[in-house]
Amino acid sequence: MKCKIDGCDRDAMYKEQQVCQKHYFRFMRYGSYELKEPKYKLDHSGGYIRIKEPHHILADRQGYVYEHRFVYYENISKEISSCEICGKSIGWGNVHIDHIDENRKNNSPENLRALCNGCNVSRNRDFTKQAKHFITYKGTTKTAREWSEDERVKVSRSCILQRLKRGMSDEDVLFSRKITHNGNRT
Repeated sequence: MKCKIDGCDRDAMYKEQQVCQKHYFRFMRYGSYELKEPKYKLDHSGGYIRIKEPHHILADRQGYVYEHRFVYYENISKEISSCEICGKSIGWGNVHIDHIDENRKNNSPENLRALCNGCNVSRNRDFTKQAKHFITYKGTTKTAREWSEDERVKVSRSCILQRLKRGMSDEDVLFSRKITHNGNRT
């Protein structure tokens, strides 16, 4: 007995359904015996858009390219040499095409720029907000990290933060002697 699907000359392995193995599994996967054409545009779970361009140089194994990378390659530059913020040397293997307005669906060429990983990760970060603890001593205000790098201070950033948590005064946080785990003062 042959497969009941028009144009298929394979033997029907599944007698109840009267279909070959190929059509049986196609039905199990997709709910239809018909082969569905892949969509040209797909929304990626990260908010990006992927487009079907199987012969493009940036295509993955399934033949899709992220639209923002495709637009940059086709409209701005086929070769990338450096990060647009710091100037670090990059190429297509390690470039991050950044959306300037942070809208991942806005893939217009004027909204895209090539960045290295470091600049892409920290592009909109306000580093002044990260420092939660400011310490003022004799009119100078610095973060715990900045004070730990001062040659007069003999304790680490983490020790300074622990001392702040315990409620010590700013002067004691910075300049009181450190007591080690065995009770000795250093």
